[in-house]
Amino acid sequence: MLSLLYIQGRSTKDGANSAKYERVALVELQKLGHEVTGVDLTLSNVEEARKRLNTDQIFWGDMHDLPFKDKSFDGVLMWDVFEHSVAPILALSEVSRVLRDNGRLLMYTPPDTWAEHRVHTIIPTREQMKFLTVKVGLFLKKR
Repeated sequence: MLSLLYIQGRSTKDGANSAKYERVALVELQKLGHEVTGVDLTLSNVEEARKRLNTDQIFWGDMHDLPFKDKSFDGVLMWDVFEHSVAPILALSEVSRVLRDNGRLLMYTPPDTWAEHRVHTIIPTREQMKFLTVKVGLFLKKR
């Protein structure tokens, strides 16, 4: 069994559907026997996820100040959230802090064609992500 943290960022009209898809992924991970914890910036999403997952392990919070102890999780999932960070190095530092040794971060950001979208603050290139991850003690694994 893995202990997994899912981080959701902001709820926008454009992002509402992706949040639902991600919660479906959490349901499937939970069915496989993994311990699922979540954090979301929007209280209504927290309430919906708690009901859907039948758990109280979904918390209201922010990717820049995660409400968890150091080395709490085997994995962290950030899907369509990092591009909303107002302090990317801080967000990644928090992920690094809560990941256990040899833990994994799975992150998806939209392509750079979305860089001008009104709610995106950063769409990092691979080189920028490598720089940021090295700064916080993480590393990129090429797939």
